[in-house]
Amino acid sequence: MISASAFMKRIVIGKSLGFAVGLLGFFLLPVFVEHIPMMPRLGLLCWYTTFGFVVAMTGCLDRHPVLGFAMPWWLSGSVMGAWLNLVLALMFYDTLDATMVGIFGEDGLLRSPFWVVVEGLIIGATIAFVTDRASKEA
Repeated sequence: MISASAFMKRIVIGKSLGFAVGLLGFFLLPVFVEHIPMMPRLGLLCWYTTFGFVVAMTGCLDRHPVLGFAMPWWLSGSVMGAWLNLVLALMFYDTLDATMVGIFGEDGLLRSPFWVVVEGLIIGATIAFVTDRASKEA
């Protein structure tokens, strides 16, 4: 069982890393897509802050609550990150499609909005790795 201080440390680190990723997206999105409104940029910032929180929370579970198998940090973080961004891609498919076409072009290799699922997998695994290592109790 994880102690309260390790739990809070994990949450703070996860939200901070998520905020950092969101801040990076907030400032880099206008570089790649001209005339992007402020609302999607703020949404991206809030999304990845929440993303970091959720990934950090799932890292607190040692075993799957229903199926009972062990969940190492790399499994819980990558699966949760991919799941969260899959939901994002399904909800905002048209907006993501227009953004990806704006960045990569009509015939670009990475133009599919579902590439954000792979992005979520990588960012989720990274956040899970850092929160797991930083919140270990001696």
